[in-house]
Formats: sequence, structure tokens, C-alpha cells
Amino acid sequence: MTRDGWIRLADLGRLLCYPTEGYGGDVGATVAALAAYDAGAEQAMAAFAAFVGETPVTGMQEAFTQTFDLNPVCALEVGWQLFGEEYERGGFLVETRDLLRQHGIDEGSELPDHLASLLAVLPHLPEEHARQLATGALVPAVRKMAAAIEASASPFCPVIQAIDRLLAVVVAAHPEVSHA
Repeated sequence: MTRDGWIRLADLGRLLCYPTEGYGGDVGATVAALAAYDAGAEQAMAAFAAFVGETPVTGMQEAFTQTFDLNPVCALEVGWQLFGEEYERGGFLVETRDLLRQHGIDEGSELPDHLASLLAVLPHLPEEHARQLATGALVPAVRKMAAAIEASASPFCPVIQAIDRLLAVVVAAHPEVSHA
């Protein structure tokens, strides 16, 4: 179940890329796959799927920019959420860039700590490494994002909430390995 959970998180992460033509074409399948994990996330994402189906790409672009680019508390950069402008973020950026390169994940025009990129790498990692990245960086950063976005009326709120909920389910499904 956990490997499939990492894949579902990567699917959700694709919805955090700037909308272009064809954006969200597989959102229906993503929503359906969430049913196996969390009915609340599935229901929330159904509202997002309706938004994608009813909104022209320019409307989605405007909502995306207002939510994530003009609102620093909802920024999609995991390192920024964890460290702000502190020195530690630089080291985190170097580590994430190396991780993405090792696994053939193209960071595109985004910084390497972009949430979509880090979610995309999870299915490529050994289970323990994926869990460490999730618990050490993704869970705390996404929780901050989820708290910030709840205060907005953004149509992207269900995506962040679904990622938050699915991270909790997947991490709980694979208890920490203890080493003697």
C-alpha cells in the first residue's frame, strides 16, 4: 500500500504545477484513486475536479498565481516553509537538487525544493528514504501550507489538504523501522 501511496502523492503533486493547456486532464483518475486512502480527501478533490472542468486555463493560472506566487505563506517551496530565509535552506536546496538529479526528476523552471518535484521523487526512493523525506520535510511543510491556505478561498485548497491527509495516511501505514 505504501508504494502506491507515494505514487498517488506524485499524482497530486502534478496539480501543483502552473496550469497550461491540458492541465488536470487526469484529475478524475487521481480523485478516484484517493478513495482507497481517504474519503475526505476524495470528496475535497471532487470539488477541485469540478473547478478544473469548469474553468478556462487563464482562470486556473490566475487562481494559481494568487494562491501560491503572491501569497508567501502558501509558497510551494518546502525549504522556504521549513527554514524561511535562514542559511539552512541553502543546504536543503543542494540536497534536493542532487536527489532529483539522481532519480531523473526534472525540476523545470522551479527551485528544487518545489513540493511537486519532491512528491514526484517519492516513488523512486527506497521505502525508508521516502518515509524519512516525508516525515522530516514534507509533512511539516505541507501542514504549514494547509493551515495557511485554509484561510483563503482558493480553489487549490483541496489539493493541499488532500496531500496533507494522504501524507499522514501513507506515513502511518509504514511504521518507523527501529534499528538495534
